[in-house]
Amino acid sequence: MGYNNMHRITSKKQHLSQTGVQFDGTLNAGYELAYTYQKADGKKLQLDNIRDINYRTEETPTDSTNINNGHKYTYDANGNLVYINTSRVKKDNKEDDKASEQMYKWDEENRLLAADENYSFKREQSQTCLSYAEREN
Repeated sequence: MGYNNMHRITSKKQHLSQTGVQFDGTLNAGYELAYTYQKADGKKLQLDNIRDINYRTEETPTDSTNINNGHKYTYDANGNLVYINTSRVKKDNKEDDKASEQMYKWDEENRLLAADENYSFKREQSQTCLSYAEREN
């Protein structure tokens, strides 16, 4: 695990291999996370972005077996998380900038009022969007 001079986590990684567990052969699994933080005064402890590269394969892990996601965070003036955008780097190394998004609504006393999650799946130039109905307390 890596830390910066403010003792915030900047990276995590774990890689493991298991042989002969439920099938013949070796299962390789792992992840690498890279964290960046807001730069504005008063917001330096808030996450800005997480890059998430993970894999699970019977082969030796390569760039083609990795799943590469980015998570971008937005906060309101009170420091409440209001938006998370997840992007995904596809096999052709082009980034789909909105694989999913989550939005949060807060009241004046910083209580969560609603959460909305949207996922987008693109296949063969057609797009289907799945949206969960807004949930309120």
